[in-house]
Amino acid sequence: MKLDALDIDSDQGKVSASGSAQLQDNWPVDITLAGTLNVDPMKGEKVQLEVGGEVRKTLKVGVDLSGPVAATLRADAQLAEAGCRSIWN
Repeated sequence: MKLDALDIDSDQGKVSASGSAQLQDNWPVDITLAGTLNVDPMKGEKVQLEVGGEVRKTLKVGVDLSGPVAATLRADAQLAEAGCRSIWN
């Protein structure tokens, strides 16, 4: 599956996304989403989300927030393993 572009522009904010996912081999995923909020109290907040890797091996997730709230999240998950071990940075 491939998402060339998804663009949403509304009074609440803007979102754009693109990416791909395959249901073969180790199920590779590469998705990027970027957005800007236009609602109080988070008006002007920018969000960047990236998901990449392989669902059957290691999936990596990254979230970056900038604006009224600044935060960064990085996570690795091995969803196909018993116990679903996750590493949060």
